[in-house]
Amino acid sequence: MYYKEYYYIDKLMRAALYGTTEEMVKAFGLLNALESETAESDNYRITAIHQVRQILIRRGDSESLTEFSGLCGEDIKTEGFLSDNVEKYPFRILSACLYGNDDILRHVLVRCSTCHDLLWYRFFHNPLYILMICKKYDIIAEVLEKINRADYDPSCYGGYAARSLFVMAAVFREERMLRMLLEAFSWENLYDIIPELALFPESIEYIAENFYTYTGFEKRDEPPTLSEFLNAEHMCGTKLKLLHNIYCKNEPELLDYYLERLSPVSVLTSVDNTCWEIYKLVPRDDEIGRIFADEVKILYRSGNNCLSIDSYRRLFKVHKLSFDLSKADASDIRYNTAEELRYLLTHSADFPVSDGISPMTELFLSCGSRRLTALMLSKGIINKDNYGDAAAFLAQNRKLAALDELNKAVF
Repeated sequence: MYYKEYYYIDKLMRAALYGTTEEMVKAFGLLNALESETAESDNYRITAIHQVRQILIRRGDSESLTEFSGLCGEDIKTEGFLSDNVEKYPFRILSACLYGNDDILRHVLVRCSTCHDLLWYRFFHNPLYILMICKKYDIIAEVLEKINRADYDPSCYGGYAARSLFVMAAVFREERMLRMLLEAFSWENLYDIIPELALFPESIEYIAENFYTYTGFEKRDEPPTLSEFLNAEHMCGTKLKLLHNIYCKNEPELLDYYLERLSPVSVLTSVDNTCWEIYKLVPRDDEIGRIFADEVKILYRSGNNCLSIDSYRRLFKVHKLSFDLSKADASDIRYNTAEELRYLLTHSADFPVSDGISPMTELFLSCGSRRLTALMLSKGIINKDNYGDAAAFLAQNRKLAALDELNKAVF
């Protein structure tokens, strides 16, 4: 997550398009003060420098161009080898935007009908980003319509294109762009992008205040506060990932800002391993206690569950654990040992409801354990309505010890 650097590159681009020489010089100074974090970031800087020079040439601003060229120094010497450093296609889009002829721009953008550019081009190379900073909203709407017809999934290739667009649009209050993105892509595809805004809490508040009807708060008559927005149960994964991103960036003051406004994380989903990542980053129990509540519920969901029950026990050794299995499938827990399943039953808050015995009930019975069978009886998972089916299953699979335990039941 390198959005602080991208934020300053974006400021530089906007200053070149709409600002004064002084604003552009200041933006370049802020960017230069940051240490480059990756080779990819270096490439974005080179791209930005060439794009800014192209913008200034098109504007005919010789004063700003002279000032900027003096600041860039060695960086502009790569211009002769432009194809080795940056993609040419985004430059053609920028040129078409600066030229001001939308018909020419549509001709250049014809490749977007296949969504290739939304999959491969990231951040300042991305066609939609260039259209956004050049205020070509009508053209953006046309491109998004093509994307919708192509049934484009914004999560492809890690969702980098959608994330960069959404984040920069939120940071710079591009209201029309955000609304178009939220209408083009479902919130389920985009809500994981909120943690990418961890360094910009005011931008998260902006989204909560102005776009809450898109984000699971449709029934509210007024916008949620930042605390209400991030503390909502359907945002539990978002909140945890946001805190994880802050730890990754080593921003203690910003972490305090969030922790003062957020309730401790009390709900996790089994398909999210962020809690494990946080534990690797934060070795001290007192710090962990600031993030997680004393009681933590694990919501088991169908899919690729990240951690075993034993892993949860080791991670949350000083917390009270409970498990919600109401939306889980038997396949989600089939690799756990009988002891882990016993722990799961002992600490589970909910269990799938079905007629007869469910596949999950069969999974527990297939262990042939007296203790598991007794637990299922005590919890009512096996009852007088499904007793016969349970007995038949145990007899058929020759789980005689469990069958003997079942036969002791009195209803």
